[in-house]
Amino acid sequence: ERATASTANGGTLSASGQVRLDPAAGFPGTIALRGNRAQLVSNGIVTAIADLNLTLAGPLAQRPRIEGRVDVVSLEVAVPDRLPGNLRPV
Repeated sequence: ERATASTANGGTLSASGQVRLDPAAGFPGTIALRGNRAQLVSNGIVTAIADLNLTLAGPLAQRPRIEGRVDVVSLEVAVPDRLPGNLRPV
C-alpha cells in the first residue's frame, strides 16, 4: 500500500496505491510516485536531482497509463579528459 525511502542526498521518494490480483484484467491498479529533491542518478559523470509527481494507472500488465510531472532541480554533467573503455551509456 505504501513505501517511503530517503535518497543519498537526503531527498525523499514515496509510492502508494493498490493493485488488484486479477490477471485476466491485466492487474488493474493505481500507483502514485512522489519525490522531493530526490537524487535519481549519481555516478562519476552525472548527478541528477528531481522533484516528481507521477501516477501509473490502468491495467498495469497490459496498457498502463503514466501521467504527471518530473522537474529536474539540478543536473551536473562532468566531462573528463578521457573516458574509460568499460563505460556504460548514461
